[in-house]
Amino acid sequence: MMHLRFGVMLALLGGAISAAAAQECRQLSQTSTNPIIVELFTSQGCSSCPPADTFFGEELVDAQNVIGLSMHVDYWDYIGWKDSFSHRRFSERQRAYALRSRMPLVYTPQIAVGGRLFFAGTDRQHILRAIRAQQAERRDAPSLAVTFAQPRNALSPLIISLTAAQLRTADPYHVVLVGYSIKGHRVSIGAGENDGHDLTYHNVVDAMTTLGSWNGRGEFRHAELVHHCEPDRKSTILVHQGYLGPIVAAYSLEGTWVNATIE
Repeated sequence: MMHLRFGVMLALLGGAISAAAAQECRQLSQTSTNPIIVELFTSQGCSSCPPADTFFGEELVDAQNVIGLSMHVDYWDYIGWKDSFSHRRFSERQRAYALRSRMPLVYTPQIAVGGRLFFAGTDRQHILRAIRAQQAERRDAPSLAVTFAQPRNALSPLIISLTAAQLRTADPYHVVLVGYSIKGHRVSIGAGENDGHDLTYHNVVDAMTTLGSWNGRGEFRHAELVHHCEPDRKSTILVHQGYLGPIVAAYSLEGTWVNATIE
C-alpha cells in the first residue's frame, strides 16, 4: 500500500463573515478524516437507474467516512428526456475511468469506489464490501489536515497548499475540486424511459474544476477560487494518483466556490 502524507492549508482572507459560519468551517477542519469517495454515474433518462439512486441515497450518502458524489451523464439525453443535472464532463470522466481501467464500455448505473473499483450501481453487496476493504486499508494512513486562517470576508480568496512527506509513485497527482448540493432533489420526469415518475437525487455534483497536476515535490498551491460558507452545499478536494487514477486522498468541507464551474 502506498503511504502518503499530505498537508493542506486553506486560508480565507478578506472583510466580515458570520461567526457561526466561520466556526462551522473551523470545526470541519478539526474533524477531517480521509474518506472513501463513491461516485455514482446515473441519468434521469435511464430506466435501470432509480434503484441505484435509491440505494445511493439511503445507504451511501450518510455512511460513515464515505463521501457520495452523484454525477449525471449526458449520453442518454437523446432518448426523449434531457437530464436536468447532466453534463458532458461527467460522461468524459466515466469514459476516462473506463479507458484507464481497461473496461470495454461505459453504462449506467455504475458506481466507482475510490476511483479504482467499479460495479453495477445496484450491486449492493460488492459495493459495500469494497468500501469496507478500502476503509481498512486507510486505517493506518495519514489523513488530510486542513486549517483555516481567521476569515474576514463572506466571499474570500481560497489558498490551497499541499505538501507530501513520503511519495512512492512516479505518476503526478491530479487534483480536482467538486461541489455539490447536500439537499435531496425531487424531479418529475416528463418523458423518456422514466416518464411519469418522481425521482429523488442526492449529492448532485454541479461544479468540477481541475486545480492542476502535481509531482509531489515541494508544494502545490492554488489561490484562484472564492470560498463561501453555505450550509446546504459541500465541496471536496480529490487527489488522484495520475490522471483519474485511484483517489489516494480527499477532504470535504462545508460551503462552495462562487466562481467554480464544470470544466
